[in-house]
Amino acid sequence: MRCTWRGASEASITVDLGGDELLTAGERQLVQRAAMCGAIVADFEARWVAGQSVQLHEYLAAVNVQRRVLVTLGLRRRPRDVTPGLQEYLRTHPDADDDAEDERLDD
Repeated sequence: MRCTWRGASEASITVDLGGDELLTAGERQLVQRAAMCGAIVADFEARWVAGQSVQLHEYLAAVNVQRRVLVTLGLRRRPRDVTPGLQEYLRTHPDADDDAEDERLDD
């Protein structure tokens, strides 16, 4: 199960980076390390959910290592447009259309 999860994770990260043909040898190694860290973190989480004891500092260290490897590979925040469309805005602000008409009449 662990190898399958790590393999799937490794494949997913590789696709996110544009595919295996675009990766350098070093990037491939980092992808392997990120996937292995992901498997270790998942194991910690599964043991915790099962009620087993987990060393918090070891778990957090593994999460931090995984994050650092992913950042090195290009993990980044992506802005998301949350601006509502015109129709959605008018639907949630029914009086907005009336206000615009009043402003035009005042001119």
